[in-house]
Amino acid sequence: MLGRGFSADALERRFENNFGYYLHLHGSPLFMEDGGNIVKLSRDSLHLGRDIPSKHIVLTHVKHKPSVIAASHALSTYWDYLQFALSEAEEIILFGYSGFDTHLNMLLKPYLQSTPLRVVEWSGAGEQADRETYWSRCLGRAVVVERLDNISDFVAWQ
Repeated sequence: MLGRGFSADALERRFENNFGYYLHLHGSPLFMEDGGNIVKLSRDSLHLGRDIPSKHIVLTHVKHKPSVIAASHALSTYWDYLQFALSEAEEIILFGYSGFDTHLNMLLKPYLQSTPLRVVEWSGAGEQADRETYWSRCLGRAVVVERLDNISDFVAWQ
């Protein structure tokens, strides 16, 4: 993507590849517009002196997020691919997610009918029963909540 610009074609699997996806659902400060194309800056070219606005990052109140996502070709493409990834997932692990993004919760719900789900969160977020109730309200079903003192210690990805 560096130097070539953003293209949904880069997310297509070809030649029988079955890799997973790393989707920038909230965008990146590295995505910029350049002559009508979306380009990704290298990290070393992003600095505080660079004052170029980007519509390809979501840093706003939750009620505004869906419209910000819809206004960005890059973000909306990532969200489209999220649905594809969810449709083929054998398990969904929500890692370090607050549950506050109602648009994401709504998108997840249909896939959760047939796909196992785990939520990994910080143990200091409250009592186990309260957290399970919270996640059940957010996602519309019972949820396995794994709580760790440091969520970076989670290693059970498979």
